[in-house]
Amino acid sequence: MKCPYCGSTESEVVETRASEDVDTIRRRRECLKCKKRFTTYERIENVNLVVIKKDGKREQFDRDKLKRGIIRSSENSGDGGRHRKNRNGNRAGIKGGGQC
Repeated sequence: MKCPYCGSTESEVVETRASEDVDTIRRRRECLKCKKRFTTYERIENVNLVVIKKDGKREQFDRDKLKRGIIRSSENSGDGGRHRKNRNGNRAGIKGGGQC
């Protein structure tokens, strides 16, 4: 973070607080060069993932749709997907609470 007083990029966080709106974090910083304090506000940036279909159409990524497709595909395998193996030969499964 660049100091607004001297331009130094060396600072340390002295205090951190959540602001009234949930998406902003308020930080008090102190410049290590001039020792002056200043406030910064950090906003959480939401990144929307977009899937580009074969026909060029774009749609929002839907984790549940991906999960349903994997489950449907494994049902056609005859073992219910319980013994699927990934490229490394390790067992792969779907867990409900994990990340894709």
